[in-house]
Amino acid sequence: MGKEYVNCDRCGAQFESAAHGLCPRCTKEVVIVPKAEYDRLQERDKFLSCLEAAGVDNWEGYEDACAMRDVREDS
Repeated sequence: MGKEYVNCDRCGAQFESAAHGLCPRCTKEVVIVPKAEYDRLQERDKFLSCLEAAGVDNWEGYEDACAMRDVREDS
C-alpha cells in the first residue's frame, strides 16, 4: 500500500497523512477524517448555512437548541 497524502486548504502544501497535526508550510492545524465523514460534514454545513440565511436564529426553539449544544460541549 502506498503512502497517502493530504493537501492543506490554506496554503496548498502536500504532505503525508501520517504526519498529520500541523501543516509543515503554514503550521495550520490539520485533522484527517475519512472522505465519507468529510462529505457528510460538508453537506451538513451547507444545510446549516441555509437555515441561518432563512433566519433560524429568530425561530421559536432556537435558544433551547443553543442551550442543548452548550450542555453537550460541557460534557
